[in-house]
Amino acid sequence: MRLVGPDLTLSATDLANFLGCRHRTGLDKAAALGERPYVRRDDPLLELLRQRGEEHEAAWIALLARDGRRVVSLKGRFETRDEHVARTVEAMREGADVIVQGALGDRRWFGYADVLERVARPSSLGA
Repeated sequence: MRLVGPDLTLSATDLANFLGCRHRTGLDKAAALGERPYVRRDDPLLELLRQRGEEHEAAWIALLARDGRRVVSLKGRFETRDEHVARTVEAMREGADVIVQGALGDRRWFGYADVLERVARPSSLGA
């Protein structure tokens, strides 16, 4: 949850947090509005899960590349969210088979997709 200009921008994580605990959503909103500090706790188990997830993702992407798929990585290369979303859409239009860390969003919702895989179905982004 983040305040971007006058708009409160939400992510899939915010939705999951809301479904799990509405009080957590209230605390996150207060932090986003600057009414209270954001509390971050170090959790060794969570860190281990993050590390294992990154290892799994890297192995999956390597497998897709070995399979001959064109992989475009957009990991950590952009100054603004809008720029990241625009480059993700551009990679889709160019027909990338796999997009790593693409960004999707509008004024209200925003998020990063770990891995986007192209499907053979025409859309507004092209064939």
